[in-house]
Parts: sequence; structure tokens; C-alpha cells
Amino acid sequence: MVRFDLPSPYEPVDSAKGQIRLLVLYPPDSSSKQARTIRCDLEYAYLSSKPQYEALSYTWGTAGEIPSEIKLGSQQFEVRENVAAALRRLRHPKKARVLWIDAICINQEDLAERAAQVLLMKQIYNQASQVCIWLGEPGDAGDVGMQMLQKKNLGAQLSKWKMNRPMLWAKKVVKSSTATAEKGDPDQEFTLGEVRELLSRPWWRRTWVIQEAVVASKIVLMCGEETAPWDSIDLFYQYLTKSRSSTSQLQVFGHPIHERYVSVDDGYQAISEYREKWQASPSNVHILDALYRFRGLDCLDPRDRIFAFLGIAPSAIDMGIVPDYKSSLTEVYTQFARKVIAATGSLDILNCKRESRGVEATPPPEHSYSLLDQSRYYDVDAEIIDGPDKKPRRGWARLPAGWERIPQGKVSVFFDHNTGMIHDKSPLEGQGPVPAEYSTEQRVLSPGWTRTWNNTGCVQVHYGPPQQSPAATEENAALQRERESQQAELSKLPSWVPNWATPTPWDPSPLLDSSKPATSRFSASGDTRCHLSPSPESNPTTLPLKGYILDTVSQAAAPWHPESNTIPPTSAKTTEPFPAWESLATAPILPLLDSHSSLDGPYTQMTHPDLTTSPRFEALLHTLIANHPASSASNLNQPTNDNHNNNSSSSINTDRTATASTDLKTLETLLLVKAFLTWSPSTSAPNLSLSGSQATTTKSSENTPPPLELELEFSQYFTGLSMPVVSSLIKTDEERTKFFDVSRVAKAYGEILSKVLKTCAHRRMFVTRDGYLGLGGWNAQPGDLVVILEGGGTPFLLRRRKVGEEGDGEGEGNGDEEEEEWDLVGETYVYGVMGGEALKPEMGLKKREFRIV
Repeated sequence: MVRFDLPSPYEPVDSAKGQIRLLVLYPPDSSSKQARTIRCDLEYAYLSSKPQYEALSYTWGTAGEIPSEIKLGSQQFEVRENVAAALRRLRHPKKARVLWIDAICINQEDLAERAAQVLLMKQIYNQASQVCIWLGEPGDAGDVGMQMLQKKNLGAQLSKWKMNRPMLWAKKVVKSSTATAEKGDPDQEFTLGEVRELLSRPWWRRTWVIQEAVVASKIVLMCGEETAPWDSIDLFYQYLTKSRSSTSQLQVFGHPIHERYVSVDDGYQAISEYREKWQASPSNVHILDALYRFRGLDCLDPRDRIFAFLGIAPSAIDMGIVPDYKSSLTEVYTQFARKVIAATGSLDILNCKRESRGVEATPPPEHSYSLLDQSRYYDVDAEIIDGPDKKPRRGWARLPAGWERIPQGKVSVFFDHNTGMIHDKSPLEGQGPVPAEYSTEQRVLSPGWTRTWNNTGCVQVHYGPPQQSPAATEENAALQRERESQQAELSKLPSWVPNWATPTPWDPSPLLDSSKPATSRFSASGDTRCHLSPSPESNPTTLPLKGYILDTVSQAAAPWHPESNTIPPTSAKTTEPFPAWESLATAPILPLLDSHSSLDGPYTQMTHPDLTTSPRFEALLHTLIANHPASSASNLNQPTNDNHNNNSSSSINTDRTATASTDLKTLETLLLVKAFLTWSPSTSAPNLSLSGSQATTTKSSENTPPPLELELEFSQYFTGLSMPVVSSLIKTDEERTKFFDVSRVAKAYGEILSKVLKTCAHRRMFVTRDGYLGLGGWNAQPGDLVVILEGGGTPFLLRRRKVGEEGDGEGEGNGDEEEEEWDLVGETYVYGVMGGEALKPEMGLKKREFRIV
């Protein structure tokens, strides 16, 4: 940053013509690359002249106790500690290196320049000869993780490392089959843990890195002095998948058996997916998809949650959306939402609105992937036991709260933080054998332990609160005050404006696929469009929309907040609140004088009477997956029939009507959903997080692994359930064998489970006064209005805003519609109206205006 006691090193840049500054990094003054003085110069170039340079992608970090300084031209220039560390590693020993680094090449004190240069960052990173991703300095385990990515033979290095470090695992092992099977696991867990540590470093959680990595023509990963190409991570996991036979690969119905077996490379996979999309064509990247998918990443300025993605989504620039750091947070978010609606004529952005107020969620436990760090809160040579019929052996056991293992040469001592005393023996010694844990459980930090990163990206696991310099403490306190101020402002956003800065664990997955807006599965408002001015003449926080009232929510079941957002349950019978959902959905509808006379409400037909017990039960099957067909069972990309409203004889989209060729595929989809509702498994999916290592090494010749046993049980149940329904459609023995194949059925069921999780998680089932069945967000309530808004792909829920003591927030409103104000509750799925059926003339709905605030 600029030192205000010295002349500015910056000359103005002509951003409008693509002019940028480049940093010339000179070799060190001595033979050591870590020589203290970092010498640099700034030079100016136009991107149109194709200058040769490399771009740095990194995290800023917090203020250090002593600011780092570089020599920029003839004067001193302050930089963050992480930048200084990267520059030392980037220096060539004998020649200058030309770089682009935002903290130095952009005058961060000039807001206008910042906004203008942000628009050039896509081009800057795209034209760089390579983008260097600086992950930081190596940790205590050295370069093991990077060398694994480099495919280097680690045998010699690990042997050398072990000679100079205390052994992390016990040498004394009881000679049992369990111990023999476990042999070699520590080495594997150690090396894999170091790769996981690299993938959990702060760089992967930074908002701006998405653009920087997506548009790069070439990427190199840097950690200390080691480098590896971007694709090395993918190649490493491919190798791991083929070579390992451990619980990290153990699955049931295609899903990991426990949350802790999910890989930590989600960030890498998401960026790689976007790189592939963008490099095929930038038009493949859609702004709403990017904003929603990456809204959980970190950034200091919440406005950057929009600005950071403008470079990879060309359509956003075409809408007239540009970085503006002079506008407030509320203005940026509101103007963005309005411009998107005005430019597209679509209300898809309203489908991104999520409720953050009232969320009751505890933060997930912290993890440490490094075996070296785990060994600090474990006794690595304790007496453990794998089960009631097993013999005790020596292995890892978690220390009591507040205890820490400290290696000293070939032995260990134990420090009790509770008393401040050091002990020669473990507190577990002489206490009898402790139940064994699998290695994934070891990753969960013990109570009182914290995991932080220093300014150079190195992980720090220690007991007690994070240790910070006074400068960092002061800066973090200021940042916390700023975050609290931002949250206060965000809580007052108009109800229709998505809050991109406050994701919660209770956010449902969007009903619309914003990565492919042109092929949306739903068109609840038919071919209507929303006509909105991007610059309102009156109140910019009010959204006036035309639409129709379909119905009012009369009953709503409890919402479903699953334990895991990635691993679905195997059956509804053992998962609350699905039994209550089924009861609500299938209950008869009491006829009203001015409504339907049928006890089934608007659903009076059954497409498959041999499959379902009532039209409402069939509606429930469709609703639980929002009409997603299982890809294993169907090649359809469109929902199955959604035309069961008794006022509609056919779907608005004729290609959604099932044909004879798709009957079997459609039937299988519905049969799998029915199986989810009705199957009561006698075999439980194993949770190896509470088991010893023997649970991972049982030989199939000795016993059937629990996951396969569960899949076999389901296959038998599914055969009995589906045979009477599909037998007439299966013509040959070959087709029958293929249809009921255990592995195929298990895969298809796993896909249905995923769709149920995606559709239903953090939503609640509701029934309207006229009997429509729907899924709303967890914040939906009886009395909410179900509306079809012009330009909307789905219906929406609105709640009449209370003014003082007037109104009860329910029903269709009592006053003049021009004066009524409504809050947007969120998107909703309503079976029977997702294809525009509600707007058919025979439905008799009246158009009106809604003023959403």
C-alpha cells in the first residue's frame, strides 16, 4: 500500500484504453532467494500490445506485526506478508520477472481506478502467459503434499523425514488379523492428509480466485519452492480412486456412507468445471449461476460478490452492470436485481432469494487433515480395542479435553492445559482399552482446539484461542465491526433482492437450473415476460409485477433439515418428517362450496392406477422429485407428465407428455420414489466414524460388506414392488435381467435419493385451500399467497406486509391492490401448474399488480 509519508509511486493509468501497470521483479542481491530486500519497478503497458507477463493469484492475509516492505523504484512500499513471501519465491536467480499483482499494480486507495481496473482483470488474467496460484509456504510436514501432486517417489523423502521426526504411529502392534490388515494405513493417511491440507488452504475460499483461475490459459500451483500444474490435482484423485480400497471409497447407492468421507476438493472441481465451460465459450457462464454457486466464498467487500464475477459472465456487462464502489451495498444489490429483470424479462433472479433470518444452525466442527497435527490431541500408542470379541492392541486414542501430546525425540510427554502441568505418561495409561476410531474421526478437532492459518498460508492447530499479533487483532476487530454493519444493512434489503453475502446451511437448492436458463424445465407463467424499467421513476426498492393469484396455503408440514446436505437418507420410513408429509399430501380435501367437489382436490386422474393408490399419492411421488426423471432409467431431460389439474386436459408443453416408448422409464422413476416412501430397510447403512479400522478391511470372502448387503436388500424389495407393474412392458428375458440388475437398480435409486435431497432439503410441504400440493421454503407459512407472476419460471409465495396493527398477513388482501404491499417469501413448486396450466382461460384467473417491497 502507499506510504503517505512518501511520494506516490503511481502515475495515472488510462483504464478505458486498457492500460495497466506491470511489476518488474529483480533477482535477489545475493545467491539466496530468501534475501531480505525485494527490488521492483513499475512499468506501464497497454493490453492491446500483448505484453509478456505472469499474473499472481493469492490471498491478502491480515496485517502483520511488522509491515513488510519492498523497494519499488526508489522508495519503500508496504505490502502484506503473504505478498512478500510470494515475491521471494517468484524471483529468478539471474533475470528479472514481469508480473501483475493487484495489490501493487492497482492503486488501492483510488476507488475510481479500482473500479475501472476490475473491468480489465478478466483480460489481465486471460492474457498472462501463466497464472501463478500462491498457496503459501509449506507447513511442518514439508513439501509432501506438493510432491504427491508432482508424482515424485516419496519413499526416500519419507524415510528421511521419519528419521528426523518422532514416529506418529505405534511400532508395537498386537499380531492380529485386524492389525495386519491395518498395516500401511498411516503412511497413506499421512500423504493424503497433506494433499487435503493444500486443498483446504485459504486461497480456495476467496471470491476473486474464481475469475482469476477460470480465465487463465495456464495455471501453476505454488507452495514454497515447489510447483505443480493445475491438472495434477485431478490426476492425483484419479490415481487415488483406482489404487485405494478404503472407506473413503466405500459407498452405498453411489453415495459416501458418512459426511467425513466426502472429499475436500469441491473448490477445485467447481473451478475446473467453470474453466471448461468458459474456455469452450464465455457465453456458457451465466451470472446468476456463478453468484449462487460461489456465494459461500470469502471477500472483505460484499459488493465483490457481484463485481468479482462480471469478467466471466459477458451477459452481465451487456446488461449495463459495472463495478461501482461509490454506491452502497443496498444500492449495488438492488440495482443489480432490477437490471437483470429488466434486461431478461425473466424473474429467475427471484428464485435465488433465500431467507437468512431465523436460521438455527451451529457451525460444523473444525477438521485437521494433517496426521502430524492430529497426533497432538491423540495418544498414538494407547491401548485400544476394535470390538467386544477382539483383542486389545496399540493404536490411536483421543486424549481427554485440554491434553496435548508433545514429542521429544523417541518419546512423548503430555501437557495438561487445564493445570499447566507436564506428565511423562499419557492420561490414558492404565485406564483400560479405549474403543478404536477410524482415521476420518481423527480429523475432527478435540474441544478447545482451533485451526487457523498464518499470513503465509500455513495451517496452525493449537489449543486455546487463535494467536494473533496486536496489529492483526486490531485489524480483525475492525473487520468484525464492519461485518456487523454490513449484516445490519443486508437485513434491511427489499424482500425481492437476493442477499448474496449471507448463505446459510438451510438454503434450499434452486428449483431452476440457472446454469442453463434457456432450457428451463419449468414455465409456470407460460411465455409471458416481465416488463420492468431498469431505472424506476419512484421508489427503487419497490418491485411492481403483474400476475395472478392461484391459491392460499392452508396447511404446512414441518420443514426437513437433513443432517447432511450431500448424503441423502436411504428411506423415508426412518426419516422425519416424510411420514407426516405423506399424511398431509394424501389426506382428503374437504370440498368447498365455491371450489372443487372432489376429495382429491384438483388432482382427479391417475396416469398409473396400478402403481398408486390415489391421484394425490401420485402427485406426491412427482412432487418429491419436482418431476426429475432418474437419468439411469430415462434419457428424458424434461419432467414427466404434469397435467393432472382437472381444468387442464394436457400440458402446455406437448413434449412433456409421456409416450409408449417412455412408459417404462417413467414408471421406473415413480416406482423408485414409491420405494423411497415405503421401504423399511432391515440393514442400516454403516457409520464407520464410530468404528475401528477393522470395519474397513473386512474381506468380502469372509462376510458381505454392509453397503452391498443394503443394496441387495433394496433390489429384492424393488423387484417385488415393480414386477406386477412393469411385467407387461418387459418383452424378453434379456430386458428383464437388465431391468432388475442389482447394480443398475442401486445406481438408479441413488440418483432418485439425490433428487429427493436436492428437491426437499430445507423445504416444507404444503397444501392449499383448493388442494394443490406444493413445496415451499422452510420459511413458508399458512396464509401465504401462491401466485403466478409474469416472467416467472415457477410460482412464488407472497406474504402481505403488515402496516402497524392492520392486516393479519394472510389471504388475498383486503385493500386496494395499488396500496397493498407484499413480501416475497420465495420460490415454490406446485404440482399441476409448472407448465403454464394455471394461465389457461378455463382457469379464470384475474390479472392484477403486486407491489413487492
